[in-house]
Amino acid sequence: MPVIFFCVLTFLLIPSSTYASNYEHKSFLCSTQSHSVKGGFVFTNNIEVVKYNILISSNGKNFIKKTLHCYKTINDRVLISLDSLVNGCGKYHSYINSESLIYNVPFKDKILYAQCKPYDSNLESKLEQSLNK
Repeated sequence: MPVIFFCVLTFLLIPSSTYASNYEHKSFLCSTQSHSVKGGFVFTNNIEVVKYNILISSNGKNFIKKTLHCYKTINDRVLISLDSLVNGCGKYHSYINSESLIYNVPFKDKILYAQCKPYDSNLESKLEQSLNK
């Protein structure tokens, strides 16, 4: 009986960390106060996510930066890694709050954020369309 109690107690006290299979094949479109379309995420499987970000080049033109990352969930956060699975994922440094869908990115002395929402169509096409406006 004490062994069962210890196992149950341990399970309840350790923060839940799982691969986020409930996000698999889902997409989020993200915006900021100054940009109605700023980027987004496509969760390709239970561990990898494609992150899209609309940036401005040195000549003033907008372009889409597409990068691969790992992800996992801990409590109410979907943690996004610095690197891809091929490169070992790296540190998990940014996250999406799973309740509010706010994406938070630490940057120097502040936190940048974007409001995301589920997106059921082709995210890359939507981002391309926003460049042409």
